[in-house]
Amino acid sequence: MGCGIFSFRKIKSSYGKGEFEIIRKDGSTTDFSYVKCITPRNKEYYVKSACRNAISPDILEFKVKYFRENKDNEGKILCPLTKQKIAINESHVDHAPPNTFEFIFRNWKKDRGIDSGSIEIIGGEDGEEKKSFKNHELTKSFIKYHNERANLRVVSAIGNLSNSKKQLKDFL
Repeated sequence: MGCGIFSFRKIKSSYGKGEFEIIRKDGSTTDFSYVKCITPRNKEYYVKSACRNAISPDILEFKVKYFRENKDNEGKILCPLTKQKIAINESHVDHAPPNTFEFIFRNWKKDRGIDSGSIEIIGGEDGEEKKSFKNHELTKSFIKYHNERANLRVVSAIGNLSNSKKQLKDFL
């Protein structure tokens, strides 16, 4: 799109992950995902992304507060999943079962009679990384619903990406 492609480069996103960027002939840039080009996301994915983005300030606030109140003299906490000491940059905030993010998301939609196909999502244009709801009342609704039900815990990134998923399977 636009005036044509001059080149590509690999950069770090604001999330710290690697991504690709197109540099156009006029010098303007935009990011892109080759995975998304090959396997486009469905509407449900974008609605879920908007929900995650809606609660991200609360999640970050929870993590910072948890570390401030529970860190040891090295600035670390004990991961409840791996039993390893971790620093804030090695941690994730996890939704403890049974109220996983997926569970909360599905029930919010069901309880509110929400059809993902009818929700307008904004974001994703050049220079925009985050999806959000066009209707700000949906944002407020999800934040409230989530915060009333979530049982958050700070865990190691490794534990979050492995052990907690096993725990969930064992729980179900």
